[in-house]
Amino acid sequence: MAGTGLWPDLRVETRQRGMKQILEEVGGELMEMTNGLIQFGVDSTGDPGDQGLRFIHHCSLRVPRVGFKMLLLNVITGPTTFPAIVVAASGERQENIPDEESLRKVLATIFQSEATKETLHSLIVNFG
Repeated sequence: MAGTGLWPDLRVETRQRGMKQILEEVGGELMEMTNGLIQFGVDSTGDPGDQGLRFIHHCSLRVPRVGFKMLLLNVITGPTTFPAIVVAASGERQENIPDEESLRKVLATIFQSEATKETLHSLIVNFG
């Protein structure tokens, strides 16, 4: 045993931004744009799976005032932040996204799609 407790010695020397932090930053301006009506939320889960550890970041549109939540996309990674896979709720899939800049481009395509615009408009009309 390396540590004094039951866990192994886990020294974290540098703190890197993880996928959840990147996604929250990218989606965060939605709340400002809608005066707090709609938020972009990220719930992350882990899956040990047969093919190794992976993390799934479920990104949703939320209307907190009424408890509404709707999946927009999932981002899937292995044990490291990149490469990543993005799967839109509509089914479109982008694999082998190598870095944050490429991820931002993929997300911009989804955020600015007609389907997302229509969804946001519907949320504003129904819950605004």
